[in-house]
Amino acid sequence: MNKREKKFEARNELILQAAERLIMDSGYHALKMSDIADTLEIAKGTLYLHYKSKEELVFELIKPKMTEFREIVESTVSEDFHPVQQVERIIDEALSSSFFTFVLTSFPDMGAIFAEAKAKELQSIQDKVIACFERIIERGKRERVFTEDLPTHFSALQLMQVLDPLVYTLLVREDSMTHADFVKYTTLHYLNSIRA
Repeated sequence: MNKREKKFEARNELILQAAERLIMDSGYHALKMSDIADTLEIAKGTLYLHYKSKEELVFELIKPKMTEFREIVESTVSEDFHPVQQVERIIDEALSSSFFTFVLTSFPDMGAIFAEAKAKELQSIQDKVIACFERIIERGKRERVFTEDLPTHFSALQLMQVLDPLVYTLLVREDSMTHADFVKYTTLHYLNSIRA
């Protein structure tokens, strides 16, 4: 990588960091490309050399966080833990992940990003996560730990629903429940719903 490419990459990282801070402070819809340019004291045109749109920029923020979460789920599935322990670990890791934190701090605005450009790529990552959940649930059914009464896909989607930022916000941010208690009760609630 030559000097010019290194400078471009360094500036790109600064842009992503500034955008993430601004989103966490004000939300996705309040973010303007000019705000990022002003924060970094660069020309707006320079910013557009890196990212053609706000949606593209935010996609570059969220994709690595979703990919990291997918990797955590995949590694949990590949480990030889009991299915209940796998579910416990996934819920704990999910609610502590940088993906969840980012979505939580910019909720409810983040929903707009998933409906806009790059939605297929994000959906592909999410589909891989759900497929991993299905593998855990199927294993639990084979081992007679999880109920046969619920369809596997339904149980997998319900596990994905654990990441709903609204519930977390209502119980942890606006009430007196701690993060640790939320993780504990969420895990207990989910496991009780699928146990054999």
